[in-house]
Amino acid sequence: RTEAEVVRLSREIDALRQTLANQRDLATQAQIKALADQVQELEKRRLNDNKEVLAALDRLARTPSAPPPSPAASEPARPVNTGPELPAEYHEHVIETGQTLSSVITEYNRQLGYKVTLAHVLKANPEIKDPRRIRVGQKIRIPQVK
Repeated sequence: RTEAEVVRLSREIDALRQTLANQRDLATQAQIKALADQVQELEKRRLNDNKEVLAALDRLARTPSAPPPSPAASEPARPVNTGPELPAEYHEHVIETGQTLSSVITEYNRQLGYKVTLAHVLKANPEIKDPRRIRVGQKIRIPQVK
């Protein structure tokens, strides 16, 4: 080889060494192995956790469950398909601020001489699930019970 080639190759080697020295994000084989070992350990833990979760789910599946709560425990009692007969005629009332079903019923009974009960109103308005939770602007039917 010529001396020029040796000088050129020597410069290339020096440049490569300089590039490698400036590369701080390169990993050594030992670092890569340590990382692989950590990943394997994590995978073992993940599989063990998965087995524990599946075992807990299996135990839960075999545990007898309590019966669902009766509707009376979670909602106020109200007639569904039974109760008073409803007349065909009714008034449509829009709930105003401060009104309750009881106050509306009392108002209609006093002013019009009706004998409307809460059961009548609930039967005429099956969408009302909880008579304590009516809202301003809600339209309800008040049966004309005389």
